[in-house]
Amino acid sequence: AGPARSDAGSSPDWVRHPLRQTAQEIGLPDAVVDHAYLADVRSGLVGLIDAQIAYLAHEAHRMHQLEHRLHRLGTALFGATAGACICAMVFEGWLALAGAELSAAAMHVFLVGLTMITAGLPALGAAIYGIRMQGEFASVAERAADTHDRLKVLRATIASDMLSFDTLQRRIAHLTDLLTSDITVWRRTYHARPLALPG
Repeated sequence: AGPARSDAGSSPDWVRHPLRQTAQEIGLPDAVVDHAYLADVRSGLVGLIDAQIAYLAHEAHRMHQLEHRLHRLGTALFGATAGACICAMVFEGWLALAGAELSAAAMHVFLVGLTMITAGLPALGAAIYGIRMQGEFASVAERAADTHDRLKVLRATIASDMLSFDTLQRRIAHLTDLLTSDITVWRRTYHARPLALPG
């Protein structure tokens, strides 16, 4: 269960400011806080949690796939570089054993092509590795999966709760803390690693 009320100091200013503005625009609800009203609030809360659970499940799967595919592509590029080097050595050995020689033009094409492959593929592999490190797709997937699991636990708790104002207040505060914490970590991560030209 979450705290009885949210600590104002635990939320960053960039969250508190729009929250206060939205609360001022909405104003106090003109309603009787009876059983029907609390049931509507709980229904809306469960709907919000369900939407977040579905989104986080999709996000975790998508980020995991992206990380996995980039990892495989980078490995394939470095493997292709090693394969090209091995093929070049085998070809050179075959030429030596056979006593054959390439023409000057053919040798030039061979060397230029080999240089482009052995320089270009590792550069692409390094660029893909940089994208993986900058995007932090694995950690994003892990955080999404963790928040997804926490929300499922919270949803089950809300479904089994007795319907009361104080209990709903605590669950809403807990949900707010979960979602705000997830956004704060994401924001801190990407602000700490801005895109910039090397050098």
